[in-house]
Amino acid sequence: DELHEERAVLLSRIGQDARALEIYARELGQHDLALEYCAKIYEESSRDRREEVYLALFHVYIRSNPPMLDQAMDLLNKFHHRLDAAAAMDGLPDSASIAQVAPFLLTTLRQASQDRHAASLRKYILRAQVQEQKTQLVALHNRRIYVDSSVGCCVCGKAIGEKRAFVRNPNGDILHLMCRDDASKR
Repeated sequence: DELHEERAVLLSRIGQDARALEIYARELGQHDLALEYCAKIYEESSRDRREEVYLALFHVYIRSNPPMLDQAMDLLNKFHHRLDAAAAMDGLPDSASIAQVAPFLLTTLRQASQDRHAASLRKYILRAQVQEQKTQLVALHNRRIYVDSSVGCCVCGKAIGEKRAFVRNPNGDILHLMCRDDASKR
């Protein structure tokens, strides 16, 4: 049966990534083509499909007879950030040694720790920003404005007076409410 690559292309078009990867990795023995296929799918496809493609190649390697452990471990070590570590660990055969899995586990655990640390830092920074905003809001609410007969409107120049409505701009200028409304209509 020939036309392996053509079959792989057709299988890819209908979304059967695992079968296409079997052709590249098992039938053709072209591991570089299988990795190129994964990279292409990862870059061009939907989130669901891209999350599964490297794991599909991992399963192709593990379920081969005999299992292609070297290729599977190489895939885990190089592309650990593109596949589900827990699903990969569940798929490992009993014949996989700790020495083979250790680099993958160390990298994955280190990355998980860094991600957790970064999330923790983001959380504390956001809390500090919220607290700073609350402090600024309280300071603005507690700010008093004293208006007497000598204070004039910055727009019209007339005295503000006790019985007239007025506003204070963020820059500190005081003006009649009507003057502000007139200025905003212009």
